[in-house]
Amino acid sequence: MHPGRSSVHYLPMIDIHPGDKTCILSTLEYMSNLAIKHHVSPVIPFDQPICWKAAEIIRASPGNSRLKEIVFMLGTFHTLMKLLGAIGTLMDGTGLKNILEVVYGETAVVHIMSGKSVQRAIRGLLLVEKGLQQIIVKSVIDDIPEFATIVNEAKKMYSSLLK
Repeated sequence: MHPGRSSVHYLPMIDIHPGDKTCILSTLEYMSNLAIKHHVSPVIPFDQPICWKAAEIIRASPGNSRLKEIVFMLGTFHTLMKLLGAIGTLMDGTGLKNILEVVYGETAVVHIMSGKSVQRAIRGLLLVEKGLQQIIVKSVIDDIPEFATIVNEAKKMYSSLLK
């Protein structure tokens, strides 16, 4: 069944500091009521500091509160930060830090490995990936002589397709 024409409209503005627990509680209650009205589960994306405060508010609410049904989703940027921090933690001791220190300063690498410097982390990891890719391709070309011929034929075919 078609739900009808979609629309976009702004929700009411709460004129309080966003980190204030009163503001967060008002938002949680409003979104919970809105979800009940539309018969859906309330899923709310927050950035990390506000998500932490919202979780404290819900944990302190009574057991039968409808706020307990709210599902939190970490905002995209903070999710990316956590992912980059996890990569930094997993790759600790592998030499990644030393490679990145060739391009970036020692202090910057600490922020890259912790996920705090997102743009540098992405750029640095892409540089490392390209470098490793070149090493692997060179190794394969050295080990398998006919591989270079296949790569050259693929380049010619790609160039002809572009024309």
